[in-house]
Amino acid sequence: MTINRMSILEDHGSYWNNDEEFLIPLLQHLDTPNGLTTDSRFFQDQMLDTVRLSWRRDRVAVLALWRWIAALGAGIPIVVTTATGALSSRLPGPGRLGGDMTGLWSKIPGHQLVGDPLDAVSKVASFPGILLNVAQWALGSLTIVLIFMAVARIGVGRWSAWDAAERTASRQRVPVRPSRLGPMLKMLGCTALCAAISVGMFALLWR
Repeated sequence: MTINRMSILEDHGSYWNNDEEFLIPLLQHLDTPNGLTTDSRFFQDQMLDTVRLSWRRDRVAVLALWRWIAALGAGIPIVVTTATGALSSRLPGPGRLGGDMTGLWSKIPGHQLVGDPLDAVSKVASFPGILLNVAQWALGSLTIVLIFMAVARIGVGRWSAWDAAERTASRQRVPVRPSRLGPMLKMLGCTALCAAISVGMFALLWR
């Protein structure tokens, strides 16, 4: 089984970034097309192959965990504040953020190019008032999701640098794993940032 990024969107395009499970075995097979990979001149020691695989699977597990952290960082404020907003008008949740975004949009020069046609349509057709609330909730939720997508990209960037360093080390005949202290501290820092923004979202939505 090949573990690339544990992501449906990325797995099928990241084989060439998977030295341990794809590129090294490919070299072995190319060198010995009619024989055993252990007869290849490249990376013959199967025990070291196991070490390389262990390195990679540890890294990919951290990447998968980071994605869950970022997703929960966005999802928990949206779900919790939506539920409380449904129970109390004093805690409107994402709808308040959506209203704020609408207010900011009205201050942008040239917003009339989009706003005026929509206003014209609203005067012709009669829309239920609930649609405005739904639209503001959707806009607020989308804003939160986009913020956490940006945070997720920061973490993925830190992980990619770690991944590149260990992939480079894995290409050695006898691999020596670089220290993981720095990369893990960076991932913990990203986790702390994600948690802080998530908590800040509650304060923003419940203000």
